[in-house]
Amino acid sequence: MEKVSVCITLFNEEKGISRVLNYLDANSSLIDQVIIVSDACVDCTDQIVLDWLDHSCLQVLFIQRNKRTGRADAVRECLKASSSDLNVFFAGDISPVGASLSNLIRYFESPGVGAVTGHPVLINDKSTLADYLSFLIWSSHDAIGKKQSSHGTFFHLNGEMFALRKHCLSGFDFYNGLAEDAMMGALIRRNGFKVLWAADVTYLMKYPSDLSEYLKVRKRCCYGRIELWHLCNLQKYPFYEVSHPEYLVNVLQSCDRSFKGVLSLLFGSTAEILMRIYYRVSLHRKRNVFDELWKPAEGTKW
Repeated sequence: MEKVSVCITLFNEEKGISRVLNYLDANSSLIDQVIIVSDACVDCTDQIVLDWLDHSCLQVLFIQRNKRTGRADAVRECLKASSSDLNVFFAGDISPVGASLSNLIRYFESPGVGAVTGHPVLINDKSTLADYLSFLIWSSHDAIGKKQSSHGTFFHLNGEMFALRKHCLSGFDFYNGLAEDAMMGALIRRNGFKVLWAADVTYLMKYPSDLSEYLKVRKRCCYGRIELWHLCNLQKYPFYEVSHPEYLVNVLQSCDRSFKGVLSLLFGSTAEILMRIYYRVSLHRKRNVFDELWKPAEGTKW
């Protein structure tokens, strides 16, 4: 059985990191090494990890950095430190479900698989406009991911839980943008390997219920995807959701026909279009946009 390294990148994850660490303990037989990169956390994240290290039986490398340089750089740090070709990545604010880790690893028994992504189960309760928008986005992401995976055209890894083979990822060294997950998937596909969406790899996740927090996340996603389109010349799916006809059909089918559901659809689609136009124009001033958008959303912490 080949070696498996689990990589976790952290920034202020005190609310959720214990869930992930406990999940690793429960699945220790599958894991050869754990690499945790913490970037200048100002809450109790690091202390929670240190306390966990006192009793965990896993082999752990805990890297504490005094400067926050972006998740793409933290991912590179993990891969550099990893002794395995097969690396599984977890975000610090999710809750992996059941056998998802073993299911994720099993996909790599198939020749030619370079990366596999899981899909989220939102814990939002649809009490706000942002909740409705979150369900619309993620249910449609899943529908498109499943379809594209079956057709061999999928590449958009979900950054919260995915796995990849390190040797499939050449070309990532230069990247430090806002869509590191999708960038890795695009490079792995370009290098000739399969990227799969996995129905049996699930995790609980929260998307912001507050509209301002929701828009903070969507701004980051919009800019990251336009940047990715520019870097990888993704002419077939230039802006993913808004210009992707299958995505639009799924959004319309998934939309709740209630007043709040219709209102969320109108507001959300208008906001996505305007953000894409704005950040398309702003792409040339990348440094300012990057600094403006590289801010964590507290609404995903739970």
